[in-house]
Amino acid sequence: MITRLFLVGMSGSGKSTVGAIVAEQLGWKFVDMDDVIEAREGRMIPSIFQQDGEPAFRKLEADLLAELLGESNVVVSTGGGATSNDVAQEAIRSSSGTLSVWLHAEAEELWRRVHTHEDDTRTTERPMLDVDDPLIRMKSLLTDRAAYYG
Repeated sequence: MITRLFLVGMSGSGKSTVGAIVAEQLGWKFVDMDDVIEAREGRMIPSIFQQDGEPAFRKLEADLLAELLGESNVVVSTGGGATSNDVAQEAIRSSSGTLSVWLHAEAEELWRRVHTHEDDTRTTERPMLDVDDPLIRMKSLLTDRAAYYG
């Protein structure tokens, strides 16, 4: 019996939107991992990346993921990179009652969804995309993470 649903995918794939709807339909709790991390840390994710670095942020994600695997009747919107490693994948696979669903979209659509300013080619709200060419970075991340999402 499924008691935990983890929605995985890139930023902009709809995890938070779909997760909230599914949780409401099931009568389950909804958890957005990014929101929980920001609340616990008292700062936004870009600040965590800037001040502590990506490895520290990934550790926060891994700890929260492990915690959520102990809950029941919960729909979880994971961070885009939260499940993009062998340890996280094995934890989800080996956790009885857990289903992981990949919400997929093409890189161009993902970029369109997360891009906040049409006249700006960068975004600081998504630290992994704060590069000179965020669409190329989005494509690269999608390629790198696809094996973990699927």
